[in-house]
Amino acid sequence: MTACQAKTCQHHVFDSAEACFKECHELPSPSIAFTATTECLWGRRNPYPAFIASPPGDC
Repeated sequence: MTACQAKTCQHHVFDSAEACFKECHELPSPSIAFTATTECLWGRRNPYPAFIASPPGDC
């Protein structure tokens, strides 16, 4: 069986996630780390999108 090769766009996603995880260790919250990472990578601050859970039974 041969190994799959990640596409360029997948490498960008992996690199972005790695950068954000590293910032999580340096900054006081994941939300701040996400915003700092997006500013560093793309020159624009994007706030962390809050997770909105569905009420129980709404699946």
